[in-house]
Amino acid sequence: MNAPFQKREREKSHEDANQNSSPLAVSYPIFIAQARSLVQKIRQVYVKQLLARYRRVAETFFTAEYFPYSTKHGIGSICVPSQEYTFSLIREAMRRGAIIVRTRCTWWLEVIPGLASYSRYYELSSTQNTAITEKNCPQGYAEIRKALGE
Repeated sequence: MNAPFQKREREKSHEDANQNSSPLAVSYPIFIAQARSLVQKIRQVYVKQLLARYRRVAETFFTAEYFPYSTKHGIGSICVPSQEYTFSLIREAMRRGAIIVRTRCTWWLEVIPGLASYSRYYELSSTQNTAITEKNCPQGYAEIRKALGE
């Protein structure tokens, strides 16, 4: 197409729109405004639901790492204050009935008395895969999902 023809067609379409010959010429901006408003409302609801879900996870789950310190006498023969604090958090979680999932370290059972017999203590099948799935945590998966409200 040549440039003058394109320019004429553009001007013609603008004239048609300005003369309100098409109902779309008038309703299109209104439609866009309504669509934006609807998308904004949906986004607000989605964000609120997402934040509520994150809050529920934060209130339901707790994570703790155990890094025993190595000495010339072996692994874990020293208990530093930060470790003792972590152990106290685990004991407190047990007192309040929290779900505890051991992902990797087996030393937790040695340093937290009663953890192995705790009714809401679960272990993952794979120490290399820390994903909590039905296959990787068969004993506790249903209870974990229930705790999340799913």
